[in-house]
Amino acid sequence: MLTALLIVPYFGTPTAARAVSTNVGYKTFTYQATTPQGTRTYQASIWYPTSAAPSSINYGGTSSLVAQNAAVTSGSHPTVIFSHGDLGCATQSAFITESLAKAGYVVAAISYQDAATSCGGTGTQSDQPNFTSASSWTSTSYLYRSYDTKAFIDQLTSQNTDPASLFYGSMDLNNLGFIGHSLGGYT
Repeated sequence: MLTALLIVPYFGTPTAARAVSTNVGYKTFTYQATTPQGTRTYQASIWYPTSAAPSSINYGGTSSLVAQNAAVTSGSHPTVIFSHGDLGCATQSAFITESLAKAGYVVAAISYQDAATSCGGTGTQSDQPNFTSASSWTSTSYLYRSYDTKAFIDQLTSQNTDPASLFYGSMDLNNLGFIGHSLGGYT
């Protein structure tokens, strides 16, 4: 939770013109993107402020109350990308992503290829360094995460500019921040 507390002051609080929500919307989707490492299908999750009534959801072991596929509260919201830890997944830290959405942020996350298999990943890494040996880390360690994140930002930009998208005009991508857990902080 300390990580979430550190990021909010960086962005400041949502402006007075932006209504702060007490409810959280949640949407998942898949998309394909091509990076220098090839074409792959990604699973993404987005939490956002909404006025819609929530219902129960299970993130694969953790229950919560969110309004699935509900309308986003009007306005352009500062946006945060959450990056999960090694063998984690996009929904692993819903307590952080939901808290930020309640405060007026749009929070987006993907399950990287090293994600747990139950979250759409392979559960493996081809370039995994020894976590206890700093000398085994190079500039190419987990480089695919950078490529995947860039492709995800492109996807968010596309959804933000598509009038048919639920997220049309709702993400202030000029106020884009990042937060991560463990390996996600390295990303």
